[in-house]
Amino acid sequence: MGDPTPADRTRLRPVPPTPSSERARFSGSLPVFLTSFEGRSREIARVCALLNGETRLVTLVGPGGVGKTRLALAAAHAAAHAFPDGVAFVGLASVADPDLVLPAIAHAFGVRDAPDRSPGDLLAAFLGDRQILLVLDNLEQVVEAAPRVAGLLVARPCLAVLATSRVRLRLSGGREYPVLPLDLPGRGGEGPAADPAQSAAVRLFVARAGAVTPDFALTAEDVAAVAAICRRLDGLPLAIELAAARVAHLPPAALLARLEQRLPLLTGGPRDAPRRQQTMRDAIAWSYDLLPADEQALFRRLAVFAGGFALDAAEAVAGDAARSVFDALCALVDASLVQRADGPGERDPDGPRYLLLETVREYGLEQLAASGEAEAIRDRHAAFYAALAERDRPPIGSAGPPERVAALRREDANLRAALGWIIEREDAETGLRLVTALASWWRAFWMREGRTWIERVLALGGDAAPDLRALALGQAGFAAYLSNDLAPAAAAGERALVDSRARGDVTGAAFALALLSAVATARGDHDRADALIAESVALSRQAGDPAVVALRLESAGAAAGIRGDLDRAIARFEESLVLLRGAGNAREIGHVLANLAFSVHERGDPRRAAGLAREALGATWGPQEEERLIFPLDLAATVARAAGRTTEAARLRGAEARLRARFQVPILTKDEAHYGRERDALRRALGEAESAAAWAAGEALPVAEAVAAANAVLAAIVDTPTAAITSAHGLTPRELEVIRLIAAGQSNRQIADALFI
Repeated sequence: MGDPTPADRTRLRPVPPTPSSERARFSGSLPVFLTSFEGRSREIARVCALLNGETRLVTLVGPGGVGKTRLALAAAHAAAHAFPDGVAFVGLASVADPDLVLPAIAHAFGVRDAPDRSPGDLLAAFLGDRQILLVLDNLEQVVEAAPRVAGLLVARPCLAVLATSRVRLRLSGGREYPVLPLDLPGRGGEGPAADPAQSAAVRLFVARAGAVTPDFALTAEDVAAVAAICRRLDGLPLAIELAAARVAHLPPAALLARLEQRLPLLTGGPRDAPRRQQTMRDAIAWSYDLLPADEQALFRRLAVFAGGFALDAAEAVAGDAARSVFDALCALVDASLVQRADGPGERDPDGPRYLLLETVREYGLEQLAASGEAEAIRDRHAAFYAALAERDRPPIGSAGPPERVAALRREDANLRAALGWIIEREDAETGLRLVTALASWWRAFWMREGRTWIERVLALGGDAAPDLRALALGQAGFAAYLSNDLAPAAAAGERALVDSRARGDVTGAAFALALLSAVATARGDHDRADALIAESVALSRQAGDPAVVALRLESAGAAAGIRGDLDRAIARFEESLVLLRGAGNAREIGHVLANLAFSVHERGDPRRAAGLAREALGATWGPQEEERLIFPLDLAATVARAAGRTTEAARLRGAEARLRARFQVPILTKDEAHYGRERDALRRALGEAESAAAWAAGEALPVAEAVAAANAVLAAIVDTPTAAITSAHGLTPRELEVIRLIAAGQSNRQIADALFI
């Protein structure tokens, strides 16, 4: 387990938006349905007109099954040209807590957590003046969060939101667009479509029937029956699709007869939402009843999935429902009860992705509950996602390779659903397995939400492996520490320490001591912090794992650096490095090298700092982990600027800024002074225009070329005699920086803060 190092500058963190010569378009994706969209051209045009006008919040309101989601997606595709910075889709069906709505939106944009900023502030910083359309689906799930969405719109005037909801949001400044059923054929040549074949409802039926039966054609004999079917189903698109999927087995006249027998007769009275909802439910029930027993079992079990699933997940969770899950799944797709839906650029490497529309899923969950299988199937679902999270589990502090990160992103809704069930079931063992496996991912991306889940699972009590509970407790404390919430962090550390000592768990006690040392450092109690980390190092040595000892020494070095004891910091980092090299821990070697390089740089040894920075860059660089280059590029730019190579430093800053924008890595407030000082120094040395030009040139560099440029400038510094790096007055760049700060009237404390002393 990695340690909470108090001054760990090697961990990725976010900076406020940096001036950029070009702004990358947000590359989010909209779900793509494989069936055509019929009968809504007028509505699409009206919604687009609203979005392209002065309205920045449009809510599509209507009952389940009326086609709100499909209309929102079609309108978003049609309006995309008006939003040059991109379109994002966020499905909220799996979000039950209003507090998680803004984090879910942040997830969609790839905006990471920062402990000292709220999700709203982080989103506002990311959005800036970007012209983006945000599609929020199923907002009725968490309607209490609607004012927060409105607040985001107030903060960012270039943002537009297109939402779907079964209930009205009642937000001032927004427009609610009622989504009505499709135009129905009139009776006896009257009504909205005198020619029944031209009504939107009939056209949809014909299109879907043709999809399942390619030779289907609407004959004169069939027109009346199809028109009656559409009227019988109140023009609800989903209900019509379910009926049309059956023409492979029943001609329209027979289909109408079956519908009249199965669905309760609903005549007279206003066509209000409750009636349509009942019609929709009956249509799903009718389609479900026509399925053979194995397909019924598969359908209701698939309802446990939120946000979609791949075939391997369906087989693991519902594998004993049918002899061939794939064949039964294909039959459910043909019956329009399951949809194929893959977003562009989001293809699942395990094969196609499937989902149940939320209205259909609700019915499936009802049937699952009635079958008596719900508990067992939800347990399987939770176990499957716990195993997925544990697969190729990376060390703490790393989110893992890109493939793992992409897989967890795809399954975000299912992970939430699994955790919700685990907490309802009070299954502490599975819950602890899942949250400890996800801790590194949450830490790298969305620590605030991760901390919430870890604490909820820890509150379950119950039977669970003590070492698993101790690990989760330590991670909860770690998350609290990184959120600058020191009292809970200290309490978790103390509990973990007592528990570990009671069980004779030396490694757990060493980690708890390291956490408590970090908290003491943050509180300014450096003597206690030093004593705690020294005990942690001693216990780690006793445990006999060189890699763990190295991590504790890294923490000790960081703590010493915060106190300004650079000699001790360097000694600790050097000892840690020796142990890590012996253990072959390549990933952590890069972290320690970078920390060591910064300490050497702070002590005023530019040539050695450059050599260590080169080595850190080499240990970090890998085509599959470009995100990890952000800190080494910061290090290289800092060393280059201090050595007087300002143009190269500005280019490296540009390359770093591009990576930060690409991976949405925020900067903690405590680090803003470093970046601000570096930017100001470049502007002073080069002038505004030349600094901006070099920065822009760095932004345009491909990653491999940026790495080559950093290596080149660091090699040049290594080859330059130290005397040549000093100024004409015999002063080092750092000494000159101190003189400039004194001349600016800054106090000793301000100078120390500015120079990280």
